[in-house]
Amino acid sequence: HGKGQIYYANGDHLKGSFVDSECTYAYITKKNGDTYEGQMRNLRFHGQGKLT
Repeated sequence: HGKGQIYYANGDHLKGSFVDSECTYAYITKKNGDTYEGQMRNLRFHGQGKLT
């Protein structure tokens, strides 16, 4: 359990909460400046991720 970050080679950045090596909630900042926030499952938005 804890918080972590992933920096992708394409310039995107994920900052989130993890449980058993699985991201459960994330804030994503894309290289173009768009940001997303929401629940995650298998590194995909689950439910209603939103553009912030």
